[in-house]
Amino acid sequence: MTSLRHKLHWEYLLNNRGNVLFTLAYLTIIFCFGLYRFIIYLEANIFLAVARARGQMINVSTACSMIFVCRNLITSLRRLGLAGYLPLDHYIYFHKLTGWMIAIFSIFHTLGHVGNMFLVSEATTIP
Repeated sequence: MTSLRHKLHWEYLLNNRGNVLFTLAYLTIIFCFGLYRFIIYLEANIFLAVARARGQMINVSTACSMIFVCRNLITSLRRLGLAGYLPLDHYIYFHKLTGWMIAIFSIFHTLGHVGNMFLVSEATTIP
């Protein structure tokens, strides 16, 4: 098993450019979806915006998690000759990455809802 410290070394990054670029593209897409949702709900309050943004990021990550282990899709992409451009042989790594992202986003999603409920309970008579 490769440690995170080893993966951040220059030699690993240069030898695995496809994995690194795909990971960065995946994270960029997810954070763009979250940022868009955050901006939309920022008018209500910060906690609601955080909860909605992380919820959107959970939705996108869950969809990606299923795609990364779909063997028929991976085989079809390999037949089309995309194995040189996409890291198709590292699908378990990306499935684990999306699992960790879902877990982290779930924590912040829950905290956003707790903070929102705190603000709503102060503004209303709900204890």
